[in-house]
Amino acid sequence: MDAKSRRWIWITSLVVFCVLAAGRLATNGTDGQTFLIALLVVVLIGACVFPWLVRRLTKVVANARTHRPGAVVIPGYTASEMLDVARAAGASTAGIASQGGSPVAIVVLPHAYEVWVRTESAPRWSVPRGPSTEVGVLPGVYGSRSVPSVAVLVEGYPGLVVIPAYRPLRNSAGSDQAGIERALVELGGASVAPHAAS
Repeated sequence: MDAKSRRWIWITSLVVFCVLAAGRLATNGTDGQTFLIALLVVVLIGACVFPWLVRRLTKVVANARTHRPGAVVIPGYTASEMLDVARAAGASTAGIASQGGSPVAIVVLPHAYEVWVRTESAPRWSVPRGPSTEVGVLPGVYGSRSVPSVAVLVEGYPGLVVIPAYRPLRNSAGSDQAGIERALVELGGASVAPHAAS
């Protein structure tokens, strides 16, 4: 079964559940009514929001790959620190949410790391690679909590701080260890001792 078939089965199941729940609410009006309404609202919000988030990330990554064919592209969501990093780099902060969670693509080139936001025709900013560049794990703010984030530091200052999102639905709630490890390898930081993540 391919991904398209699984998606249609999931959507069909969701629609059937919503129709049955709405029918039950309309006919029974029991004490469980509030619970079912809340559940229905949560399911509908999730059904609308998650595909939209994945689509946004997919577009950013595809755009970066179009402009940098053959380069390693790391999909991710911004940590809230990226807003300050963008300002420090002199880049526009449009499309970078202050609470984190904005989709980005990090392109790994031999001389630099490029930060791609939205579907722009050029990277928003670049972080040079060199002897003063360190790749590791730092705590990053994502929403209202601190999660492990991959950071590129230049002379001790962050040049980028992202939550890798190789599996966007899982990473919409924060980071996962496999994604962190993969991003470290792809950024060339496999041998760098990561910072303690709190």
